[in-house]
Amino acid sequence: MKYMVQTSYLIKLIGKVYCIFTLLFIISAQSIENQKKIINVAMHGDGPIHRQRIEKLFEKFNNNNPRITIEPYFVNGMIRYSNYVDEWLKSDKGPEIIGWLGGSRVNEYASQGLIQDLTPFWQENKNVNNIPLSIFETTQIDNRIYSIPVAYALYGLYYRKSAIKKLKIKIPNTWSELLKTCNTLHDKQVVMFAIGTKSTEWILHGWLDYLILRLHGINFYRELASGQQSFLDERIRETLEHFKALIDNHCFNTDSAKYSIWDVYPTMIRGYSAMILSDGIPQNLNFSDYEDIGVAAFPQIKPEIPNFTVTPISVFVLPHYTELTQDIKDLLNYFTEQEFHEHYEGNIRHLPVMMTKSEPSSELVKTAIEIIKKSPGSIQYYDREVDIRFSSKTPQILVDFIETSNIEKTMQELESLRLNIFTNAPELDKENIEK
Repeated sequence: MKYMVQTSYLIKLIGKVYCIFTLLFIISAQSIENQKKIINVAMHGDGPIHRQRIEKLFEKFNNNNPRITIEPYFVNGMIRYSNYVDEWLKSDKGPEIIGWLGGSRVNEYASQGLIQDLTPFWQENKNVNNIPLSIFETTQIDNRIYSIPVAYALYGLYYRKSAIKKLKIKIPNTWSELLKTCNTLHDKQVVMFAIGTKSTEWILHGWLDYLILRLHGINFYRELASGQQSFLDERIRETLEHFKALIDNHCFNTDSAKYSIWDVYPTMIRGYSAMILSDGIPQNLNFSDYEDIGVAAFPQIKPEIPNFTVTPISVFVLPHYTELTQDIKDLLNYFTEQEFHEHYEGNIRHLPVMMTKSEPSSELVKTAIEIIKKSPGSIQYYDREVDIRFSSKTPQILVDFIETSNIEKTMQELESLRLNIFTNAPELDKENIEK
């Protein structure tokens, strides 16, 4: 009997000790969890496919770095996201790392001291030589680097291969071929290029970009973008005359003001339009046969002018309020690794900036990369190359132009805006107008 009592007591004691150890383990685990460094990374929501890829990349980092947890914060709508970014950077709190746009959008915040100079980080980074110098040139000011470039996109002419075959047309390589094809399709009641300017007026910047590049080259473009060239210059007149030729030859749909660029994408899929100038295929499109999608370079206009490209870059920036701790450095280093770049490109809208050994994920991506490699130079996009105070006003001027085709009025409006925004801008030397 005494033995049974002692045994019962011992069992109870073991049970109590087990409970205590279990409780201590839970408290310890919670303590470790609470000690984890949470890093919030904000990004523009760019469709479910790309979002899922990013979440998997972050999950892998979390698994390999138990002390850190990345929490992605996606915001849908570029205008909405831009407002958030502006609010965060002009305050003292927000996400530790922010996904942003390259070019003037980075320069704007860097010049105000709202994002950090990452030059010291890059000087220590082992992958720095795997990113082309041309990419870094688009992300620096006075030889100081302010971002982590992670992807870029190609603005090109996207089309459905089977639809082009059914329409019995060839992809135009020259300006004369382009205008001829526009009229051929017009006779078939098909639009050559679908455009939509309702809430996406900025899409017209792409047309202005390529017409300037194909007619006058990248140096003139950059001088114009910096406010050093007048919009009364005869080269601008020639550019707008070519733009007007596209309108006169029925290259565009006449109801562009009723639809956004995303609204008109289905017309290309269904064969009502042949092509769309954009930076890729939207992921919310009810279409899955991406092998049937092709991309072509913008046609050549002058043989002596090389085929420059428009390739906007996506970057990560470090806000002024974020402390550059070792945890943050580890995450930034992860953003520069080959594996991250290879898997970040979820679709044609995202091509890895890093030079990798892996084969492109699709024929579409392969073609896009080949077009870019053949280009002797590139720009990002009008509203990333040009001062945002200027580029935010130009879309409406271009919308008015495609409705009226008034070259003189458009040149005067653009020039007036230039002189107003670029306070040190030189006026046109009327004695030396280039013919």
